[in-house]
Amino acid sequence: MSLANSKAYGMDPTMHMCNESCQQSHCHVGDNGIGWIEDEKKQKLWIIAVLWRTKKDHEEKVLELVRGIPNVVTLVAAWDVEYNGEPDSTLRIRHCHGKFSPGFRCKYHRHMLLTPCGEPLSTYSTKRELISAFRDFVVAHKEMVRKNVLHGDLSPNNFIIYEGQGYFIDFDHVQIITQGNTSVRSRGTGTIPYMSIRLLYAIAAIERTQSWGNAMVEHTPSDDLESLFYIFVDFVTTFDGPKGSPKKAERWSEVIESMGTAAAPYKSGLVLVPRCDRELMDRTTTYFGRVRELVQAWRYKFLDADADQTRTGITHEEIEGILNTWVSHEAIDEPLPPEEMVLEPH
Repeated sequence: MSLANSKAYGMDPTMHMCNESCQQSHCHVGDNGIGWIEDEKKQKLWIIAVLWRTKKDHEEKVLELVRGIPNVVTLVAAWDVEYNGEPDSTLRIRHCHGKFSPGFRCKYHRHMLLTPCGEPLSTYSTKRELISAFRDFVVAHKEMVRKNVLHGDLSPNNFIIYEGQGYFIDFDHVQIITQGNTSVRSRGTGTIPYMSIRLLYAIAAIERTQSWGNAMVEHTPSDDLESLFYIFVDFVTTFDGPKGSPKKAERWSEVIESMGTAAAPYKSGLVLVPRCDRELMDRTTTYFGRVRELVQAWRYKFLDADADQTRTGITHEEIEGILNTWVSHEAIDEPLPPEEMVLEPH
């Protein structure tokens, strides 16, 4: 989970270890379970994802569309999870539900094999590595949009770090931008702490009518770029050292998660405020203290776009430029280790 207390949100931390003698499927592995394959030297080679999907092969098709884009994982194979020798799906339990059961959803049980196999984004080793990873995400996202692929649901769970680079790994909620358009229509998919202010206001307006019906909201590439900003803010205001530790008692994401669509005015009060406002940048932890100017520079881009009514949001090039500058900025150099005391002979 992207939130701090994963167990509180239903995550099962149980691990199942298999070796060469294991010759059977394990039906007790939960939804969205993640595994990996190691070689004889214990080097992790591939990610194995155990998934329940509404669309059987949607994610595989998307991964084929983005194949070859740097900093996007590559699909090696995908196959059905079997139950009693048949492809598993929730259709097996359809008879347990009433004929008219609006809550029933057909979902397909799938395995996907992906490479490379990295570590969670929170395992960054240095400030420079974290900022570089976000630069990788912006560049990869730009290339995906060029292929008419819009992610639409960014959170820390969608990323890994592998050999110092950031990678996209999750494409379940991706939508395809149709010819002639620059955005997609959705029912407001996203993770509240990381959703854009505009999307949250749009969803709130629909909810005030007390019925979604066929209502849809427009989702743009700029909304995804704003999500990246909030993920970055979540990290630099929470973690006070490399490897995501130690953590402050309360995370940005935890504070906002319970707000629902009320998160929109809360975020506006931190982001779309005069340039002299320093509240958001001053929330950075001691470890990320010298990165606060990056937070402010990134915030200014949203402020400028909001003030210009002719624009439809921020661009990849704007954010890529800021991050490129900071990847080589002296302010993010790690402090040198303390020198060892040398005992002088008496």
